[in-house]
Amino acid sequence: MTRFLSCILLPLVLLQGDALAAADRLNERLARFSLATGEPAMALRWVAADPSSEAEILRGMAYWNLGLVEQTAEVLGKVADKGESLDPGAALVLAKANRAIGQTDVANRLLEDLRHSGKQDEAQEASFLLAQQAIEISAYDRAGQVLAHAPEGYWAALGYLNLATAYALQDTDTARSLIALRVAQAMLGERATTAYPDLLQRIQLTAGFVALKGEDPDKALSFLNKVSLKGYYTPRALYLHGLAHARKDNYRAAMQSWHRARKFPLGFPGAADAWLGMGRGFDEAGYLGQAGEAYLGAIAAFEGELVTLATLKQQIRQQGSYDAVVRSARAEDVEWFLAESKTLTQPRLAYLMHFMESADAQNAVVRVAELDQMAQRLRSRKQELHVFGRMLNQRRDSLRRHTGVGDLDVIGAHIATLKARRQDLEGTLRSMAQAGRSAELASGELARKLEQVRSLQAKNNLTPEEFERLERLQGVLAWQAQEQFDLARRDHERELTRIGKALDAAEQSYGRFEDQLHEAPERFEGLIDRVDQLAVEADRQLDRIESLRQRSEKTLDSALLHFLDRQSAVMSGHLDRSEQQIAHLYEYLALNRAVDTAAGGDE
Repeated sequence: MTRFLSCILLPLVLLQGDALAAADRLNERLARFSLATGEPAMALRWVAADPSSEAEILRGMAYWNLGLVEQTAEVLGKVADKGESLDPGAALVLAKANRAIGQTDVANRLLEDLRHSGKQDEAQEASFLLAQQAIEISAYDRAGQVLAHAPEGYWAALGYLNLATAYALQDTDTARSLIALRVAQAMLGERATTAYPDLLQRIQLTAGFVALKGEDPDKALSFLNKVSLKGYYTPRALYLHGLAHARKDNYRAAMQSWHRARKFPLGFPGAADAWLGMGRGFDEAGYLGQAGEAYLGAIAAFEGELVTLATLKQQIRQQGSYDAVVRSARAEDVEWFLAESKTLTQPRLAYLMHFMESADAQNAVVRVAELDQMAQRLRSRKQELHVFGRMLNQRRDSLRRHTGVGDLDVIGAHIATLKARRQDLEGTLRSMAQAGRSAELASGELARKLEQVRSLQAKNNLTPEEFERLERLQGVLAWQAQEQFDLARRDHERELTRIGKALDAAEQSYGRFEDQLHEAPERFEGLIDRVDQLAVEADRQLDRIESLRQRSEKTLDSALLHFLDRQSAVMSGHLDRSEQQIAHLYEYLALNRAVDTAAGGDE
């Protein structure tokens, strides 16, 4: 018996374990999907109660995406300390987290392991991080050695670009820098134009600048001609393009490039320099009148931009940087076929893109954006709770109105009546069987023949022989009726048994429903209380998120205002230079006129 029970129970236990494991795996997949779609908070929810190492890794990745660096290092570090192998992505995140909290040695060991792991993407980024660390301490040879063994791709190209920039800042000779830039471009592969257009533009722009620094304008033009004319780097590339032509004394071509750069907002790097370049170009070409007009145009543009900057800073102080700059730039109503050309002419977007060249600025904007998104989701959940609470209240009130109106009592009485009728039918069948009244239940042709026999017997005009024959026929028919009665009785008994079971089940269901009906108001009250508690908790979390958002936005406000102050100072410097240039131009013209007047008087 024990063996029999074991054979039954063991598969049930195993099936239950398989079901739980399948549920955990499903939650892990949902957590991965949430991470991939930028929902780290939802990923934490999916694996909150899962103690497995895989769930711990997913929690660590979610913490990292939420900016919780210490929690990331703690959770992923525990998994690694247990001897569990981390996948390359998690190991890379653990290395970054350790670097962020100052555990450089631990981070470097992890990065070295990843660099030699052969995993394409992770090995690339690990090599980049190690090379960047070497660049920051001026260990350029070490950085070159690390990058030389890195797989080709985005991170390797970015590493060589940073190394080239470091060479350009240190060396007077540009050879090493240009070689590093060519390697950076080669690291992007054949799909550089389609797969990494922004990085390719940066490489070409940097190469053009380095070539100009090395007094090689032709080489600079060969790089700058490849920069797109519809992008963030376009004004800077056009300014350098004009400067390269100016180095070759081709001021007509230089002014054509600078004129195109002037069409961009002054917030883009290179646009303001192009305004100054136009005046200088006309001056060098000998067109002093046009030079004066160019400098006056530059003065008007710089003064207008200072007003724009002052207005933007005032809007930031009143509305906050996120609403005044980020959300406003993102929410422009632009038709799809005008989106690219129009967005590049928005001053606030130009300053936002310039500001977000810094990684710290990007983190500050992302932090406020994520908190704003969390607050919106929480408000949506709160509204859903409000709707659900109203529905529960309506159901509870409707239940109270319909409870006690007698409908259930009527149903109960019907069930009792049907059970009584069933018992009567059972008694009738038993009594008919005991009394031999099977002929009364005959049906069809048999019943018709019995009726004919009874009618003939009632006439009393039969001969003894006919009467005897009629009695024998009646006996045969009675035997057939008894046989038919036995079959019919068994069918009726089975049907009555089935009806009895159905009535018993209905009576039990009625009893359970009646109990639930009496308990329903209390259950609804419990659900309503739970909804109210969740609404209060949502309000508390919303207040907390709003507080964090306000603090984060104040940090963003301070950083953005400081950036705009620097831009105002730069624009004021451009304005001063324009005024000085036009003053020098007027002074030169006045001196020439005085010389000409004096020469005329002598004659």
